[in-house]
Amino acid sequence: MLLLLKSGYKISNDTLLKKIELFFLKIMKLFITRKRIIKVIKNLINKNKSGEYLANFSTVWFDKPMRQSRWYTDVVMLDFEEKKFPGPIGYDEYLKFLYGDYMIIPPKEKQITHSVLEIDCGNDI
Repeated sequence: MLLLLKSGYKISNDTLLKKIELFFLKIMKLFITRKRIIKVIKNLINKNKSGEYLANFSTVWFDKPMRQSRWYTDVVMLDFEEKKFPGPIGYDEYLKFLYGDYMIIPPKEKQITHSVLEIDCGNDI
């Protein structure tokens, strides 16, 4: 989240907990360079020697950055709008991890659209 803030990304603060978290992150971002943040991310990635987990830093799911690597060990073909597309073998567990019962469509007022986010880390990664 610090890297996103340093890159100018606006993080929503729709709950009290997120507002508090964002307040402290904004203070921290004043004292931490992008290079330092990237170094910390690299160290976290390197500590996962067992390979049981994957870190996902490219998502809006900031509160759930770790994924089970077994979800991605193989590919299955999935139907989408009368076509087949490859997806991770653990797609069901992954979607339940993120959304709970993802087969129930939320009411219109709770549906959100995600936008594309690009972060330029230069040659640091």
